[in-house]
Amino acid sequence: MAPILIFIGLEITAQAFEATPKEHSRAVAISFIPSIAILLAIELGNFGVRMEALSQEMSAIYTVILVLGNGFILSAMIWGGGLALIIDRKFVYASIFFAVAGGFSLFGIIHSPLFSGELFLPWRLHNPVPLYIGGGYLVFALFLLGMNFYREAKEEAHIEM
Repeated sequence: MAPILIFIGLEITAQAFEATPKEHSRAVAISFIPSIAILLAIELGNFGVRMEALSQEMSAIYTVILVLGNGFILSAMIWGGGLALIIDRKFVYASIFFAVAGGFSLFGIIHSPLFSGELFLPWRLHNPVPLYIGGGYLVFALFLLGMNFYREAKEEAHIEM
């Protein structure tokens, strides 16, 4: 079964790059990161790796892998779509993508810090990780809005000359 799954994965990967405009190839590539993270987390679990048995440093690394992988389908679509919009210089739309990602991360829809990957209410979870991730997405969304305002001001300055 594994060789068939590997073949299918390679075909899907090849098709993703072939069917996408060349300038968006980086967006396709970044969208694979959450999928790789969840695959790695699953494989580590299959090898019997348990959080309690890890050193503090390795536990932190395993947590990052787990958080990055939880909700991988949505986060991959948001990352890929957001980066494609950035490449196309559609900063306002990209900022919406990342603001939504921030909201999703606050409830565990993506990047759940829970081992099970389940959803939660942020005010009931005694873990600051969702706030950090949601805040990071929000800061990035605001940065993209700033990029849009800068671009518009720059274009307007060239028109007036």
